[in-house]
Amino acid sequence: MAQNFLTTSRHGTVFYYRQRVPDDLRQIVGKPYLVKTLATSRRGAAIVLARAYAAKTDSIYGNLRAMKKQASEGFQVDYSLALDLGDDGSICQIRVDAEPNFKLFRINPE
Repeated sequence: MAQNFLTTSRHGTVFYYRQRVPDDLRQIVGKPYLVKTLATSRRGAAIVLARAYAAKTDSIYGNLRAMKKQASEGFQVDYSLALDLGDDGSICQIRVDAEPNFKLFRINPE
């Protein structure tokens, strides 16, 4: 699992976590890939950290999908979400920029 998310720097000295953002969430996240340095040259430590990041991003993707399904009808909210993850995989900072679009959709009564 985590080995698919491991890449090395150009010089092969540091491991990076790199995961493709799912197509349905790419517009929300704003990037095609998530990339985070694992700040280690040891493969074993990099695998552990990459697994932590993979588990955390999977849960975040699940939450984002649930938010999309729960959006109430009648208005649209455009937002971007930026997550800063710590070295242990925990979320250090969340930044959300949102602009509501209050063009209400009217349903014609019969």
